[in-house]
Amino acid sequence: MDGDGSINYEEFLSGLRDDLTPRRAAMVEKAYNILDVNGNGTINFQDVGEMYDVSCHKDFIEGKKTKE
Repeated sequence: MDGDGSINYEEFLSGLRDDLTPRRAAMVEKAYNILDVNGNGTINFQDVGEMYDVSCHKDFIEGKKTKE
């Protein structure tokens, strides 16, 4: 992509991914905004932990894993 004759990691990933359609971009933005609990523009482990519901996870149901 930058014309240097080699492919770096970002160029490789970029070649594998399609551009987001407006619909997909809107879905990604909606999901991000839901996960960004405090609205600070970042998603951290605590944010995800507050939103993730383990009650349907197989390992949780079977008692192999706890919520934590």
